[in-house]
Amino acid sequence: MEFERVFHKLVHYALNELPVGEPKSESPKNSTEVSQSDLVPAFFNKLSQTNNWKEFEEYTFYLLKLLGIQTAYNFLDERQAGKADGFFKLGNLAVIYDCTLDQKDFENTKSEQIVNYCNRLKQGNIEISERTTEEFYDHHKQVWIITQGKTRRVKLVSSIEVKEISVDDLMNLYQERLTTTMNDQALELRLRNL
Repeated sequence: MEFERVFHKLVHYALNELPVGEPKSESPKNSTEVSQSDLVPAFFNKLSQTNNWKEFEEYTFYLLKLLGIQTAYNFLDERQAGKADGFFKLGNLAVIYDCTLDQKDFENTKSEQIVNYCNRLKQGNIEISERTTEEFYDHHKQVWIITQGKTRRVKLVSSIEVKEISVDDLMNLYQERLTTTMNDQALELRLRNL
């Protein structure tokens, strides 16, 4: 509760809204537009325009953390062909994600990887490191292929949804979360239904 109160106070401050009872100074026209752009992290433009796969993967992980997903892991330092770029859990949602800049033919080029990701999710646990294993036996499981394209459902593999997720949709959700009241359950539902 305290975190949420402080968070909302910071959002109001960032939007140049003073607490009730304090006088507002004159603000320029379109102050809402200016303050909205102030809420956008500098790397968002790079994320939607980069052609560098490593940069895309790194910034995508930062975006997931900014959304408020505390149990998010990236595997950037463990670069292996065919391995997922990361994993996260939020509430009852468990997602293995893979970032790609190849949005035209990823269904064919990543078909074997997608099957492997689904099989890992079916196991109900994933080893993050030698000391950390995340369990998600009864969670809703999804595989995300994160692109600069459009969000869509690709297919269903044994009750595991495989989706293409647009970074633009994730960035929009970040801005919405900052400017509205959205608890973790509501965020989980939004992510699950992307």
